[in-house]
Amino acid sequence: ARTFEHVISPILERYDVDGEDRAFVVAFRMSGLMAAVDEWMRGGCRESHYDQSHDLYFDYTYTTDATYSK
Repeated sequence: ARTFEHVISPILERYDVDGEDRAFVVAFRMSGLMAAVDEWMRGGCRESHYDQSHDLYFDYTYTTDATYSK
């Protein structure tokens, strides 16, 4: 709870994520991250699978203008 309040919430505020949406955004991002790690592990933890998982995760979750789209 303290990490969310003191670290994550201020970052999301900087990116104009509404207060009531922040917990959902964090849960969504963590689920995506864990899915990427799971796929990497299923691929035998090879560097090429890590790179692919990393690229897909960041290519499809970040926007170029450093804001979240709704």
